[in-house]
Amino acid sequence: MPTVGSSDEGNYVQYDNSVNVGGTRSWRDNNTGNIEAGAFADAHGAIGSDGRFAIFPDVQTGTSALTTLLTSENYQGLTIEEAMEQYAPPSENNTAAYTDFITENVGVDASTPMSDLTPDQLSSFADAIQTFEGYSAGTVYQDGDISAPSWAQDLFDDSAPDDADPTPVSTPDPTPDPTLDPTPGPTPDPEPTPGPGPIPDPIPDPIPGLTPDPANDPVPEPPDPGIENSDQPLRLMRGRTRAATDREILAVPRTVAAVQKVVEVEKVAVEKVVEVERVAVVVTEADRSPPSLTTPLKWRRSVSMQSSCSKDFVQFCRSKV
Repeated sequence: MPTVGSSDEGNYVQYDNSVNVGGTRSWRDNNTGNIEAGAFADAHGAIGSDGRFAIFPDVQTGTSALTTLLTSENYQGLTIEEAMEQYAPPSENNTAAYTDFITENVGVDASTPMSDLTPDQLSSFADAIQTFEGYSAGTVYQDGDISAPSWAQDLFDDSAPDDADPTPVSTPDPTPDPTLDPTPGPTPDPEPTPGPGPIPDPIPDPIPGLTPDPANDPVPEPPDPGIENSDQPLRLMRGRTRAATDREILAVPRTVAAVQKVVEVEKVAVEKVVEVERVAVVVTEADRSPPSLTTPLKWRRSVSMQSSCSKDFVQFCRSKV
């Protein structure tokens, strides 16, 4: 926030790192058009006020605010003469002289609408206002400038932020002296001494003959360190396992041969059953057409015997299979 004051050299406005002293008010405030402080000025970059007029951080910001004001709706619907009566009312200014100065610098009549002005004409309009408002520079002192007067240095020193107070170091409470006895308290009551209890029964004497004699106990033989620390049991186990595996390998061919023999026997039995069945069919067909009475007796007996024999043989073969 800028600070406004007066010194031996005249009025001043102090900014963050500089002081504008002397000159005209519009120069000290960086306000080329002497725009009054308010909502419009704040919305267009104002950082403070000198009591009536706005203070801008630099000349460029103040000039931009003036140009924006001339192109706003409050002025675009007016003529130059009407605009100057609003900008510099006759109650405070020589409005007629002000209007003539503007029209001469812009090169237009006072009856010209503000909306008809070109950007260059608007720029000339703003420059004419700056000149008529009496913009005149004074002296600028920068912070740290050894040529600055003492009052300016005092302003910079007073505005500098105070150094932060160091954090106070808390002093710990002194350690109590262990040699000092604390306030004695009440002595606790001593624990009661337990009274005599019941007298235990005496231990009976051992019965003779029942007490074991340590001398008669067999002394266990110490283990043989040679056997305990050797790997002989492991080798014996490996040998037994290998022998069992060899026997299983030798038994495999015998098992295969036995299976092959069983298959051959079953094959032969099946062939015999098929042959017996075929004979039985033939015999059965013969039985269906018995010989007539004219058939010789010898032939009939032969067929009968063959049929009987064939049936018995089939039953025998079936029982064997």
